[in-house]
Amino acid sequence: MTPREEAQRWRRQAEADLRTANKMFTNSEFGACSFYSQQAAEKSLKALLYAKGIRMFGHSLAGLLGRLTDEGFSEPDNSSREAAKALDEHYISARYPDAFESKIPDDEYTAEMAREALQWAQALMRYSGENLASLKNESEEEKPSPNTPND
Repeated sequence: MTPREEAQRWRRQAEADLRTANKMFTNSEFGACSFYSQQAAEKSLKALLYAKGIRMFGHSLAGLLGRLTDEGFSEPDNSSREAAKALDEHYISARYPDAFESKIPDDEYTAEMAREALQWAQALMRYSGENLASLKNESEEEKPSPNTPND
């Protein structure tokens, strides 16, 4: 599988996770919605690294954004950075009871929290999509035109 194909595979899974997050929101499962939102964002950002043949482990979205800029991807705007930091909180707290003093995540997560997580995931997926499109355009520009003789 080429790096581009692997990137598309990760992007498709990110889109599937975002659909799952939306279903969880509709079912008032706000903790699960927030977790799947984080997962959608994580996989969409990792898709960019896979497009360059780089495999990165870990779940920190803020860390992924830093690595992406190190690898030459566009600098994320402040809202993308805020989204990454906010979604990082949901990787653990949306799933584990010890994230809260005496309740479980389903008791603590609200519709507003889940709605924000969805919006943050969508923002990071836009960032990822724009960068993937930019990579595609760059690679097409590098290909010689079929009508241009090779020297």
